[in-house]
Amino acid sequence: MQHHETVNWARLQHLRAAYLGGHQRLQRDYWNSAQCLTDYDRTLGARIGWKWQHFLELVRPYIDSTALSTVADWGCGTGQAVRAFINAFATPALQTILLVDRSVAAMEFTASRIVNHAQRVEKHNDYPCDTPSDLTLVSHVVNELDGAGRSSLRR
Repeated sequence: MQHHETVNWARLQHLRAAYLGGHQRLQRDYWNSAQCLTDYDRTLGARIGWKWQHFLELVRPYIDSTALSTVADWGCGTGQAVRAFINAFATPALQTILLVDRSVAAMEFTASRIVNHAQRVEKHNDYPCDTPSDLTLVSHVVNELDGAGRSSLRR
């Protein structure tokens, strides 16, 4: 981060408090600006990326990335998981990346950062996403799902 770039820490603290505060936060899209997405991605979201990088290194021996033509990031947020996956496993076999999130703004943010890594990037903000994938990335979103959401994810 360059010295002239500032992060709105108050907004991030408010966002994190709302996120940790319960399910009422799910009633609206809390990504209210491109700057909020950028700030989150560079700070709190970076932690998610580091965790995904570590996890993907651990599972590397068990994943044949040449067999993966479609990868989904379910609950993509700012795209830390799919970007870590791309860095670890992207091959010419990867044709389609599916972004699934309730936030159109988050999907647009993520798509703008991965557009050159697959022939097609699809965005789905309607659950369930019925497009099949060879691999689905999902993490903290699991804790937020109700029964219908978990059923949708399993499908």
